[in-house]
Amino acid sequence: MHPLSRSTITTIVSLLTTGHSYASIKAQTGASAGSITKIHQDYCPEVAVSSGGHPKKLTTANILYTKRVIRTGKIKNAVQASKTLSTLNNDTITP
Repeated sequence: MHPLSRSTITTIVSLLTTGHSYASIKAQTGASAGSITKIHQDYCPEVAVSSGGHPKKLTTANILYTKRVIRTGKIKNAVQASKTLSTLNNDTITP
């Protein structure tokens, strides 16, 4: 494994500080995830790591509400729960 050039490290730090994901940085620079992690820890530890993925559709309140209506017997299954939550959130939620 060869050491990364100073310009590559500078590019990685710049991409990290602008919120790019590790996968995006890896694709642009060719650096491994381990190298990116090491640079992140050494040069910009204050920058939050991108969590990636997609945002949750259900809030904590939605989850607690669903648990409560299941416990009280108002709904019996996942299909009924998804229909109720879809109505509350004005969004499609599938079981």
